[in-house]
Amino acid sequence: RDGARARVARTPRIAGRRAVPGRCGVAARCARREVSAEGRGEDATSAAAGGQHCGSERERERARELEAGVVAEGGSEDEEQSGDGGLAQWRRELVEMVKPNPIDHDIVKIALPAVGALALDPLVALADTALIGRLGSLAIGGVGISNNVFNMAFTVFNFLGMATTPTIAQQFGRGELDKASRTIARGLWISAVVGVSAIALLGLLTSPIVRFFGANDLVAPYAVAYLRVRILAAPLFLASMVCQGAFRGYQDTRTPFLMSILANSVNLTLYPLLIFGLKLGVKGAGIATAASQATLTLGLLTLMIRKRMLLLRDLRSPPSLHKLLPLLRTGAVLSVRTFSILSTVSFATATAARLGEVHGAAFEVTRQLWALFARLFDAISVAAQSLIPVELGKRNYVRARQVSRRLLQVGFLLGCAFFLMLQCGNHRLATIFSRDPSVIAMISMCLPLMAFFEPINGLVFVLDGCYSAGRQFGFLAGAIFIAAACAWAGLYVTRVFNLGLGAIWMSLNLMMVLRVVFLGSRYYSSTSPVPRVHRRQSAQQTATSTVALPPSDFNNGSVTSRGAS
Repeated sequence: RDGARARVARTPRIAGRRAVPGRCGVAARCARREVSAEGRGEDATSAAAGGQHCGSERERERARELEAGVVAEGGSEDEEQSGDGGLAQWRRELVEMVKPNPIDHDIVKIALPAVGALALDPLVALADTALIGRLGSLAIGGVGISNNVFNMAFTVFNFLGMATTPTIAQQFGRGELDKASRTIARGLWISAVVGVSAIALLGLLTSPIVRFFGANDLVAPYAVAYLRVRILAAPLFLASMVCQGAFRGYQDTRTPFLMSILANSVNLTLYPLLIFGLKLGVKGAGIATAASQATLTLGLLTLMIRKRMLLLRDLRSPPSLHKLLPLLRTGAVLSVRTFSILSTVSFATATAARLGEVHGAAFEVTRQLWALFARLFDAISVAAQSLIPVELGKRNYVRARQVSRRLLQVGFLLGCAFFLMLQCGNHRLATIFSRDPSVIAMISMCLPLMAFFEPINGLVFVLDGCYSAGRQFGFLAGAIFIAAACAWAGLYVTRVFNLGLGAIWMSLNLMMVLRVVFLGSRYYSSTSPVPRVHRRQSAQQTATSTVALPPSDFNNGSVTSRGAS
């Protein structure tokens, strides 16, 4: 607004009013009329009348655009970028960043329950670890190895949720609820097939697999006993990814969060009862974990059917292969993304372990903090995957761009908050996790390196969500693969020349910097996942669009309108 006032102040007056050059053809005609009147020495009454007409035309045009949702309250993005450069532009950006925005309500509505759901699982896992620890070091070692095997086997299938969310959100935005039901059904069929296959494969090869992951003769029996019970819930674990992705696509993260509370309550109740009450040991821990997963998945499936998000007729027969191929191709591409990130973090962990016990302990502490902040950033990414595709489905590209822009600002501000937290509580955080002076010193050295790049990490996670929302999975996976390859090169140099823990964190930060460079450059280009539409083009687009968001209440009722709106 300040920039607009400054531009108006620099323009010449037309009979008591200011004309904004280039705003409309009427303004130019008014200016020519004033010059002509002055040249002939005539009275300026006619020019004043033209200026008033020009002003009313501009006001009516602006009102039409605001009513259609084409221009935001502060002007379009093109207008903002065409303003004065330099310090004034940065000041406007900063004011806009910290000022409350109407979009913030939608972001909080999606992100806050997502934060709770993402933070709940690791907290309950800590409680489970404490209970298993009472069985002895061999039991906790075996369960830890089994969990690593399970996570490595099924993390690559997180595309079931990541690809489902934007697809469902776009179909929801277009009012194509029947297609959304079929999309959910296909994901559930893939979950069932992959899960049953995993039960057969891991059930037969449990012992050699856990030994490959480092279980010795003493630990292996505990690892095998736990894994063979937990693997029975593999189809339900994969189906829960699809269910949670579907609810996120329907703009509902509250229901998965509440079901996660119920499932983890079951887990915490059964853990001591089965482990110590019935004396089942690690088998009881596996049964409790599987029961918790069954509670979550079956509860979400029941709610989807009751709310008619999922129609039973779409589950009766398996879909044909050609209908599953798009999701499978997306899964293959996103598996490259997942493998690139996991392998880089694993290589960094192995490199830190080679440097010695102190370096390994310090890296593990800092890595856990890094992972905690990543989970919080992931909630903003979930908001991007949920909010942006709905606007894209309604072809409201300007609104989608405004949402993505605000999410980037929120991600950056959250990163700045983490930066201040790590910088101000550097030594205090280090003393919480260790009493060894050498480990504390190493942690205190690494935390500032982490802190400096946290704002960049916030942008990375939001951009990741924007590319998922725009379904540009190929470019997303390629950018992350290249960034991870560069980080691998840095870690290899660190390993060869023994450069220390600081070099390891610089390599990981290099991956994040390259990701924000690759993803950000395309985001601001003509091939952006969230299209940049000029204001006049978007006005025509909004005027001709007939798609509307279908009325529904996914918290208190069922979906009553199906088909295109």
